[in-house]
Amino acid sequence: MDKVLIRANSTAVVVYILVGVTGYLIFADRAEEQLQANDRSRNILEADFGDSVLIQFARYLILIAVIAAAPLAILPAKHAYESLKYKHGGFSTK
Repeated sequence: MDKVLIRANSTAVVVYILVGVTGYLIFADRAEEQLQANDRSRNILEADFGDSVLIQFARYLILIAVIAAAPLAILPAKHAYESLKYKHGGFSTK
């Protein structure tokens, strides 16, 4: 089990690093002018990278990731609430 966790986390870290470095290399020349200008927002998601299809696709992927992560946060919160409210095992039968 420990090997699986280590490999999964290592893979996730490598993927995040690859995506970050690739994004920096692709947009580094435009990102500096976007983020340093005083009249522009400092939020990288609001930066004007034109009508790039890849940028729009990445924004939708971020939206999907946030929506998909919500159940992963709610389920443990539900179990914690049930264990506090109902001292003997919780409300659910599972």
